[in-house]
Amino acid sequence: MPDLINRRFGRLRVLRRGRSTPKHLYYVCRCSCGTEKQVRSDSLTSGAVRSCGCLWRSVISQLGIHHQPGERFGRLRIIRQVGVLKKRGRVYLCRCDCGKTIKVQGRHLRSRETQSCGCLYRDSRRRANFRHGQSPAKNASPVYDAFHRQRSWCRNPNDHQAQYYSQRGVEFRFSSFSEFYREVGDKPGPDCWLVRINRDGHFEPGNLHWISVKRHRRKRKRRLK
Repeated sequence: MPDLINRRFGRLRVLRRGRSTPKHLYYVCRCSCGTEKQVRSDSLTSGAVRSCGCLWRSVISQLGIHHQPGERFGRLRIIRQVGVLKKRGRVYLCRCDCGKTIKVQGRHLRSRETQSCGCLYRDSRRRANFRHGQSPAKNASPVYDAFHRQRSWCRNPNDHQAQYYSQRGVEFRFSSFSEFYREVGDKPGPDCWLVRINRDGHFEPGNLHWISVKRHRRKRKRRLK
């Protein structure tokens, strides 16, 4: 995840890294009112937390505000008011940019706590799950696939291809995906395959290149004859 230090999220400016847990990283933030607090990194990037709490208090004081149809808040556009909740204010029917409609309390619109039907959060989580820009949760890039596949051949004894690589002494000599990506670059086209230049060598800098799948198959057939 990119470093958030010195970035601003709502009323919060990130000062430094705070505590961390096995699942989450926290940042120490200063609110525009002067208060400092620790906030989870994903709460900052998703917009779930935008102040020390003073934003909420200011919204509470504005419960009587009435919004007109057509007003926009994030991805939501107000269609009409559909009700009033005691001590919580007006409720509006809104249409999201994705086409869905939801009912939202006016205070949540003003505080930007709700900016979409939920699609904004899903999109932000996809971006947050990108590792080095190449492996989102459900759609890894071809380069990351190659990195993961070749590393498994050499380091996972249970891989069905291990007999041709790790058991023959072939090593995977890249310490990280970033190093691997700098070496091989993007996949040139859909019909390309990443192979070793010297098939008796290791997976290492200077010994990998992209070739066409047809050429790769011809080379494999010649070796099997």
